[in-house]
Amino acid sequence: MEILSRKLRTITSTPQVSYHPKCPRMQLTHLIFADDPMIFTRDDVPSVQAVTDALKTFGAWSGLFANKDKTSIYLWGTLDTVKAAILNNTGYTEGTFPFIYLGMLQLINSVIFGLENFWCTGLLLPMGVAKLIYKLRKYLFWVVHGDAKKWVWLLDSPNSSLWANWTQHYCLQTDNIWTVGAKDNFSECLRGIQAARDYCINMTGGDN
Repeated sequence: MEILSRKLRTITSTPQVSYHPKCPRMQLTHLIFADDPMIFTRDDVPSVQAVTDALKTFGAWSGLFANKDKTSIYLWGTLDTVKAAILNNTGYTEGTFPFIYLGMLQLINSVIFGLENFWCTGLLLPMGVAKLIYKLRKYLFWVVHGDAKKWVWLLDSPNSSLWANWTQHYCLQTDNIWTVGAKDNFSECLRGIQAARDYCINMTGGDN
């Protein structure tokens, strides 16, 4: 996948390719978990075509081609004529929001189910424990108890991760996670982290 990463970074230097509007500050072109990539680009025909060509080039070199039955393009606010041209040129289907990033979902389930199965081999778990495990899995990214502070602290130190940097640049902007109020463009995840922040403040008496 490193070859694909290099190829995607290279095409952004060409005049006909533009970053996704929420990605140029970070020079972000894609995310990859195992062999499951998520690629970001502006919703114009030249940019999408360049990405499609890069995937074909990578496929010819590696033998790993995008499965059109499992690949979708997600568009927002795109002109109908442009959308039709993009879908026709690529042959991919149009996806709808919200969606689940299967690579991350697989990681979560693999880790938590693995722990659950390990203990179940030697112990009979009470129903209450099983329900608690399910709840923790469901709210892994935005729980307001336990390890909730780690997500707040990541946003308090923007250079700690790509996610923290992106959220600071495009969501929090000049605000910080400890003082920012609710905003209409905040995702459910970020609203959940705000709830975790409030929980942390209440637990510490306002000393973060």
